[in-house]
Amino acid sequence: MNDEFTLRFKLRKKEWLRCMICSDFIFNGKILRYSLPILLLVFIAGFQFFRYKNIGNAVMLLGISFFYIGAILVSFFITASKQFREYHTEEETWQLNNCGVSGKIFGEETFTAWQDIFKCEITKNCIYLYVNALLPVYLPRSSFSTEAFDFMIKKIGEESNYAARF
Repeated sequence: MNDEFTLRFKLRKKEWLRCMICSDFIFNGKILRYSLPILLLVFIAGFQFFRYKNIGNAVMLLGISFFYIGAILVSFFITASKQFREYHTEEETWQLNNCGVSGKIFGEETFTAWQDIFKCEITKNCIYLYVNALLPVYLPRSSFSTEAFDFMIKKIGEESNYAARF
């Protein structure tokens, strides 16, 4: 069996944004942290409206909630677009071998041993290999052959301190 695989792919902006949303907001739990203040404001707005019949305060609090959501989304899309333009305009190459995973993250060559993989998330379109608690490597599922995918799952299962979730 071949123990070294090369993955070549070029991310499109749409794929990059989808990966960023999944990794930042869903897998890392930012959506919960960002939604708590929004839920609190909506609860207070509802309380103002139904308990005190104060429509002005309720509308103002809902407006603040929508402004907060808009500010988060705008800052996210600006950051994600900037990162995409800087680091993902060319074809990317990643290597999988018995020692670990190597490639470029944010323009810097990196190597992560299998036992140092912090977490692995596998979705229908993408594989997220977390090299630390916050930074994932985005690898499109389409860039994997069946053998490369099986090899990666086997290595993560055998050597990583994290059990891969499917």
